[in-house]
Amino acid sequence: MNILQRLNEMRDILNKNRPLHSNILQQIQADLLLKYNQQSNAIEGNALTIFETKVLLENGITANGKPFKDHLDILNHQEAIFYLIDLVKENAPLNEKIIKDFHYLLLQKTKDEREAGKYRTMPVVISGAEHQPPQPYLIEPQMQSLIHWNEDNLEKLHPLERIAMLHSKFVAIHPFIDGNGRTGRLILNLELMKAGFQVCVLKAEKRAEYYQALALADNGNYQAIINFVAQAAIETMERTLSIIDVNNEC
Repeated sequence: MNILQRLNEMRDILNKNRPLHSNILQQIQADLLLKYNQQSNAIEGNALTIFETKVLLENGITANGKPFKDHLDILNHQEAIFYLIDLVKENAPLNEKIIKDFHYLLLQKTKDEREAGKYRTMPVVISGAEHQPPQPYLIEPQMQSLIHWNEDNLEKLHPLERIAMLHSKFVAIHPFIDGNGRTGRLILNLELMKAGFQVCVLKAEKRAEYYQALALADNGNYQAIINFVAQAAIETMERTLSIIDVNNEC
């Protein structure tokens, strides 16, 4: 059984147990979304631990000695997650407005707030990468093409393949001055959850493997990023199914 078949089977098991009891659903979402928030920010260098993130979100208590920006990024990301959950409930089709809204929520109240939700107007160089993102005047047409590509492949590709490729294509366009990685992972999870999977937690400890997979995708080789995202999706699906099993035995 390949990795995509395994994901399909896990989704089938999850679907058979839907609708989940509200208490169980809240437990699962609280667990996975907390980890997702902390790890997505940690990939970008955020110093807050999972415990510090939990205390900040639940009690509003900041961590001593940690930058204020790190706390603000976590709080902003939580608002973007709330928006994501609403979009999943609505089964909202991905569009440029959603992407810009994600970005706005991530950068609001920061020093880059003036750039929040707006495509960049200057060229950028990604440190350490061979790939050169497109010039600013190419961003809007490339983003429109990306949305069309996603729509055209909704039925043609396995959802995980499509979503992993969508993520890498978005990151390659790098449409914003800052926050592209976090915005890209919000897009990734929006599409995964709409497809019936659980939120995917890409781990900061695997940052090098993640970036290498994205670099390969820049050259047209998407298998590494597909495998990377699929493995992360399997881990959260396993976590979810284990919680369901425990509760079914009670």
